[in-house]
Amino acid sequence: MSWRDRSILMGFYLGIGDFLSAIPVVNELLGNGNRVTVAASKVNCQLAELVKFASHDIRMVEFTTFSQSVTASMTLLRKLSRLDIDHIFVSPHAQKSVSSWKLPIMLRMVSALNSCRPKIIGAADEKLSHLYNRRLDIDKNRNLVSREWDLHRAAGSIDSNREPDLDIFRSFEPEPASDDSYDLVIHPGASRPTKTWPNAYYDQMLSFLPGDTHVCFIGLPDELAPLKYAVTAAPNVHFRTGSIAEMVRLVAQAQAALTMDSGFSHVAAFLGVPHFALFGSTDPVAYAPASKRSTVLYRPNLPCQPCNLHSCPYRHIECMKQITPSEVAEAILGVLKTANKVNLPELS
Repeated sequence: MSWRDRSILMGFYLGIGDFLSAIPVVNELLGNGNRVTVAASKVNCQLAELVKFASHDIRMVEFTTFSQSVTASMTLLRKLSRLDIDHIFVSPHAQKSVSSWKLPIMLRMVSALNSCRPKIIGAADEKLSHLYNRRLDIDKNRNLVSREWDLHRAAGSIDSNREPDLDIFRSFEPEPASDDSYDLVIHPGASRPTKTWPNAYYDQMLSFLPGDTHVCFIGLPDELAPLKYAVTAAPNVHFRTGSIAEMVRLVAQAQAALTMDSGFSHVAAFLGVPHFALFGSTDPVAYAPASKRSTVLYRPNLPCQPCNLHSCPYRHIECMKQITPSEVAEAILGVLKTANKVNLPELS
């Protein structure tokens, strides 16, 4: 039996993939008549405007990392302490080595200052988890959606017999007279260098595709600037930057998408676009996007893989270099053929 008519705080989601992977649980809780507050980063609060929530009893609270400033942390503490909350769920996405020790302390303060004295629920293997009211064993080797779902199943907040609904985005209808439809949209950005593909590989990969394949690179200006020099200029290759909504729409309308192991890999997955994600240093079993239309390209040929580290101790990205331009192009060609794009060559 799932919970009903309760006020629940969920968080704290800095990464896009973490936030989107929690939406199936959020919608399950909303559908059962609960009121949900989600603490998330600025970009995720913007992304929430594109999400198809199950009811209007949803509230987004913006927060930054706790290390940025004491003032920001105190502001968030006061804001959360004033909310009417029965339960606080800490996202189980972080591995123990990178879990926050500041978050449990702050949440105990929130609970102490809040008149409702909300109960804190989280994974047992995280730092200072003894400060939680309920500590649950969660398998961190499962994908992000499954981890969030498992936490709430174990807590009894959702029906244990149901499976997560991955249809979370609003529909993106093509705009009249729009030229925003591309055969391939590429998001080259990632949170750290160990997750990036060499710039020169993109030009090599594009050389295997037909000359009339419409390609669009999307991302932040500093992510795209080096690629503009590395990729051979061609009328069919474009570079676009803009709001998160504009970038998501471009992916939604594409025939195929290529991303790194990044938040946008989860965007493509939840949009249901045929999608390829390049993995090198991180474990795809635990971090791959949850979609049958997403394919992970991963070559675990090095003894250090997966290391899940933020920087490479050997000062190289050989794990990403092992994914060749030709194999990425071949995978993309297979999707474009299925989409009835004609006269596609075979790779030799």
